[in-house]
Amino acid sequence: MGLKRQVLSGARWIGTSVAVTSVLQLLQLTYIARVLDARSVGAVAVITMVVGLADILTNVGLSNSLIQRKEITQDEISSLYWLNAALGASIALILFASGPALEAFFRIPDLAGLIALVAVAFAITPHGQIFRGLLEKNLMFAPAALADILWATSTLGFCIGLTAVGLGAAGVVAAMVLGFAVKTIVLAVGARRLFAVKAHFRFDETRRFLSFSVFQVLDAIVGFVGNNAGAIAVGRILSASDLGGYNVAYSYAVTTPAKLNPVVTRVMFPALSRIQDDRRRVAEHTMSLLAVTGLINVAPLVGLALLADDFVDLVLGSKWSWVAPTLQLLSVVGILRAFGNPMGVVLMALDRMKLGFVINVAKAAVTIAAVTVGAMVDGMRGTATALVGVSLLSLVVNYLLLRRLLGVTFLQYAAPHWLAVRLALPMVIVLAGMTLMGGGLEGSLAWFVAKVVVGGGTYLATLALTRSPLVADLRGLAVGVNKGGERHDHERSRELSV
Repeated sequence: MGLKRQVLSGARWIGTSVAVTSVLQLLQLTYIARVLDARSVGAVAVITMVVGLADILTNVGLSNSLIQRKEITQDEISSLYWLNAALGASIALILFASGPALEAFFRIPDLAGLIALVAVAFAITPHGQIFRGLLEKNLMFAPAALADILWATSTLGFCIGLTAVGLGAAGVVAAMVLGFAVKTIVLAVGARRLFAVKAHFRFDETRRFLSFSVFQVLDAIVGFVGNNAGAIAVGRILSASDLGGYNVAYSYAVTTPAKLNPVVTRVMFPALSRIQDDRRRVAEHTMSLLAVTGLINVAPLVGLALLADDFVDLVLGSKWSWVAPTLQLLSVVGILRAFGNPMGVVLMALDRMKLGFVINVAKAAVTIAAVTVGAMVDGMRGTATALVGVSLLSLVVNYLLLRRLLGVTFLQYAAPHWLAVRLALPMVIVLAGMTLMGGGLEGSLAWFVAKVVVGGGTYLATLALTRSPLVADLRGLAVGVNKGGERHDHERSRELSV
């Protein structure tokens, strides 16, 4: 299979994996919200944050560095494998020891026991990370995608089974550990022909990989702090129950879009890297990328905000009705962050990661200050409002960066944002009209489903009928691929433009 075919196949596998795992994780979150009380959901939210940070520290970017280096020996792979395993064991011990301190910080009884349980996962997951790196290095995306899908599927199954027998939050955490074990086994089996574990380790063989990965880890930690500042503030300043509600709303409005957007940006990264010296073309493609992420996110998140009350009552359960105002505000945050998502790819393509890191540190500092004040003044809604303000500020910063790096004008920057908003307006009008006409039907499951179907259909019809060159090109991409997977020559030469 040629390189281009492999890349296209990989993109399909990545897209399928992200879509399936995102849906399964949302189903798991919905199930947890319906069967556990708010405080238990808050405890699970803390565990999820701990797992996210520990995963960053465990891998320290070694998988990506393995992919980046052109030449690598079996001895070097073995040394990286055992270094990853040692880091995982160390993180597991640190988590085990930090349980009481985290329990005191978040004021959640029995949290230390849950952290000790999830620590077991980090004695397991490092044994699969090098295998994942080898698979992706060799463009073997199918086994890696299958591992993610089976991980999400098994975690959901274990979660349902263990909570059904009354284990509560402990059952959810145990399901996480078992799911990670399944993923590790699938990765190891999928890459068994690429590397066989052996008793060989030399630290000197890992140095050239660590030099590449350390900066990535620092940036990932800063991003983690910025993304989770709101949850940390709510959990510390308010209560575990508030944290549970905030986490449910944040997962639907912000976390899921943040997982889906990289499917687009990861495909664009190599393309932008190839033309990095032609700033005009980079600017044009960046504006198209902003428009695409807007088209993917604006309409669904606006719909979620408009239907928040019914969504919470009918999907999550009436016990969460107090979360609806926060869900609406966080939907705005999700939209604003979606518009900012491509900036990381642009900075990487232009080799300006240090500049991006400095800006991310500043953003994280501002976010921490803002959400702390917001939580103290107006609780969850204050936290969400603070995130809206920080996200708006980020859009301004992004514009200033694009103007400096690529010469983008304000009208050029505003165009993709306005395109996404303009195409969502018909859906907004239809949903508003249905709400006014609903009368006694409001609050029923059938009327809620009808609004989702009609609203979604209106947006798809708008996309089909619009004359926007960008949307027309996207429609062409959907239907203009021949059986061999190659685009026609005249289509391949066209530039995407807003």
